[in-house]
Amino acid sequence: MTQPREALLARFRAGLIERVRATQRLVDEFQSTSDPERLQLALGELHTLKGESRMLGLSEISELSHALETELGAAQRFSLALGAFDAMLNALIGGEGNEALRAALVSLQGERPATSLPPAAPDASEVAPAPERRKKVGDRFMQVDAGLIDLLCERVAELTAAFGQLETNADALIDRSVRHARTAKLTDAFERCRALLDEATSTAWTLRLVSIDPLLEELARHARNAAERQHKLVEVQTIAGGVQLERDVADQLWESLLHLVQNAVDHGIEEPEARGAKPPVARLRLSAESVGPNVVLRVEDDGRGIDPTKIREAAVARGVLSAEVASELSDTQATELLFEHGFSTRSVTSRTSGRGVGLDVVRRRVESLGGHVGIESQPGLGTRFSLGVPFAITKEKLLVVELSGAPYGFPARVVRAVLGPSARPLPGQDSVVRHNGELLPFRSLCDALSLPQTGDENVVLVLELSGRKFGASVGRIIGERELIRRPAEKLLHQTGIGASAVLEDGRIVLLPELNYVNRALRARAGQVVPGAVDPERRRQRVLVADDSPVVRELVTEILSAAGLIVQQAVDGASALESILQSEPDLVVSDVEMPRMNGFDLLAEVRKRTQRLPVIMLSTRGSVEDRKRATRLGANAYLVKTEFHSESLLEVVRRFVNLRG
Repeated sequence: MTQPREALLARFRAGLIERVRATQRLVDEFQSTSDPERLQLALGELHTLKGESRMLGLSEISELSHALETELGAAQRFSLALGAFDAMLNALIGGEGNEALRAALVSLQGERPATSLPPAAPDASEVAPAPERRKKVGDRFMQVDAGLIDLLCERVAELTAAFGQLETNADALIDRSVRHARTAKLTDAFERCRALLDEATSTAWTLRLVSIDPLLEELARHARNAAERQHKLVEVQTIAGGVQLERDVADQLWESLLHLVQNAVDHGIEEPEARGAKPPVARLRLSAESVGPNVVLRVEDDGRGIDPTKIREAAVARGVLSAEVASELSDTQATELLFEHGFSTRSVTSRTSGRGVGLDVVRRRVESLGGHVGIESQPGLGTRFSLGVPFAITKEKLLVVELSGAPYGFPARVVRAVLGPSARPLPGQDSVVRHNGELLPFRSLCDALSLPQTGDENVVLVLELSGRKFGASVGRIIGERELIRRPAEKLLHQTGIGASAVLEDGRIVLLPELNYVNRALRARAGQVVPGAVDPERRRQRVLVADDSPVVRELVTEILSAAGLIVQQAVDGASALESILQSEPDLVVSDVEMPRMNGFDLLAEVRKRTQRLPVIMLSTRGSVEDRKRATRLGANAYLVKTEFHSESLLEVVRRFVNLRG
């Protein structure tokens, strides 16, 4: 057995032992009660044990589990079964060879030969000799309820906060910077306790980390099963790279990764006869790599790849875009359409993919963790999905700043730079800031998060969210702190606050959800084309509300090129917030959007003003929809399938001044 595999087995051996014992107890209970539910639970445990042991390289235990599952489900020879359980426990606890496992398997199978196990001596690559394993007898593992680990970390966080308050109170009574004989012992005690507390915090924290290896192995098993069902030949390779993730991060990524793996087998990899000059056995590679405070997970195949032309055709056929707009999309923009809700290039879903979690959900979940998703593909050569996520979200380094007089924290991994007052925008260009020769959208964070401004904001943060940079002004910098976050109350989620933490002096730090901050800055930061400023007249502002990032960017590009300042909103609710804060000169809104649709947005606008022009832009072109828009007070109605840049500018020109 290889060294990484042996280390993995050592880590999970306690869990295997507990599973064997639990199964044995269930079988005993069934014998005494004849309760069929006990037997079904035992068979379920055996099925799981079979998969886990196979994944860990324990083929003998896996085969014996399979034989037990078969015999207990049919013949129910309990005396032989209990002997098989003893053989498993002896192998896992005592480090005995696999001879006892073979004997138990032969007993279960009677005179039938063991078809899956060679009758020869044990394979040294599968099970290491007992003396070699016993060298690591000091490496002990046990199974612990994950909830207890969470509780331990929570209590350590509370203890750290309480100790910080104690230190603050002590500092108010004694000057610890000046050493006095009477206070020397007290000062030394504080420092010693702080060191011990830091060590305890670090130790408790490591208990929340899990190896990525089992997750990748489980994904590989799903891929092989899916390929077998579809009669495809696939070689699956996993490269864990020793990466560890916080358990919560791994749990939240599972469904997204499983969808990408199933998608690769179903959509990407071809049948052997359809692979042309490529080898008939396709390759699927699942890998993980640590990059600073982040982990990059990749799912890549050498299948048919993604054809941007087919995506454009599907977008037109489904009425998502007009033929003219679709033809203007770059290959990258076309590929981005795959992340649109419900979008697919297939007309029929399959058993493997096309249901449940879609690519839009994959992106949303990854971005909710503060990560990003990328696609690289070449038609005929294959596709690579890359998911970049923080390795931990419960405890991480935060930049704590002051907003509206209160501490707010932002992960240090998204802060690209901290700039002084000289970086603030110049007069007449208040929606952009220059950094390293690049013009970035600029906004006050208080303004973007709908917080009252209580003082000067002379510090500018450069934030990178979902691959895009923003300049955001804040109050003073409190400093970088490594803090443990606690989930916020559900009521706070409506304001974009996802968690909180406690500073060493006991103050509460509010932690906004990164996808909320991203949406707020994208919706409210001006989209400015360099050099388009007309000093002779005020440039007019247009708010574009659409849940499709592709449509938003296309409309923004067209209107910005015409000399307008364009703001973006990802849904009707965000658009209404922006309008209430600062009314634009024109609104261009989609109809079908989450949280608040375009018709409801239009109704809310008309309750407040009849002066603001609103253009509806939708895939829905029925007479009823047009009548409803007119009745609610829309100034114009454009259908996306009939949309092109000239028609949009022709309508927009009625309400605002365009350049030239």
